[in-house]
Amino acid sequence: MLHCRIVQLAPETFFSERAILLASGAIGALYYVPWPVTQSIPGIVEYAPLTPVRVGSAGFVREVLVASDEHVDAGQLLAVIENREVQAELADLDLQISQSEMRARVMHHSGELAKLQVERKQRESLLEKRAELEKRLAAVEVRAPASGRIISRNLEELVGQYVKLGTEIMAIGTEDDKELVISVAQGDAAGLAARIGQPVRARILGQPSRTIVGRLVSLHPAASELLPHAALGAHAGGPLDVEHRKEGASDDVDPDQLPFRLTQPRFEGRVALEPAEAVALHAGCLAGVSSGGEPQSVAEHLRRAFLDYLSKKLEGTSLSFR
Repeated sequence: MLHCRIVQLAPETFFSERAILLASGAIGALYYVPWPVTQSIPGIVEYAPLTPVRVGSAGFVREVLVASDEHVDAGQLLAVIENREVQAELADLDLQISQSEMRARVMHHSGELAKLQVERKQRESLLEKRAELEKRLAAVEVRAPASGRIISRNLEELVGQYVKLGTEIMAIGTEDDKELVISVAQGDAAGLAARIGQPVRARILGQPSRTIVGRLVSLHPAASELLPHAALGAHAGGPLDVEHRKEGASDDVDPDQLPFRLTQPRFEGRVALEPAEAVALHAGCLAGVSSGGEPQSVAEHLRRAFLDYLSKKLEGTSLSFR
């Protein structure tokens, strides 16, 4: 006679095995479900190119008549330079011209015609020198070379400072000529380099439903730890991780970026914007440019995120901000 033995599983064992099967299936499915967030390359809207405003005469800045971010028209007076040396030369020439005129009158009354002709030639030479000095004195008025928005910081600190001939004291950006300055991770650089000259899509931070289209015009061939724009650093609320720069670093960078640098070298790129898009966007807006790479699954995204987190934890030697 055949005897059967019935084994009854405990309820908790059945549910435990079922949970394992469900979890395994869910994890497997994650490799086929695309990550809903599109990979994007961080960037910022900037004027391009800026028109420099230079002084036409050396001297002390007596007055600054505009403020940063103010709109100006071409030819508008921006600042006044005081050139005391030219003013003194002009006053001395005026005195010499006046004395020459007095001598010429005396010679005319006395009939010294030969001397009068010589004096008149000397007076003409003095008048030519005076005209040149007047041109130099007119250069103390610094006027806008183009219409646009003033781009500069701490303009009020210029007052009282001595500036040399040709010194740039501010810059002007035109509203219809802007670009996206982007910071590209090393893993995205190769794919993006193949798209130079092609259209790329971007989204402006705070406007998720709006997509703009620009043209990728350049990608720097070498990666750098320097921030392409201070506002992109996490210390300023941007998306890029930064750390304290090492003491003694002598890189020629924007003072606003100090004392920070990128935790990983990145490539700097430029995306040109159409005039209509440029006018509608404010300089300083953060944006995300589509990387154009292969879409990631949820599992792959989580795996990479965990590895990045683990890598940063293992480093643990420098202060970083996120």
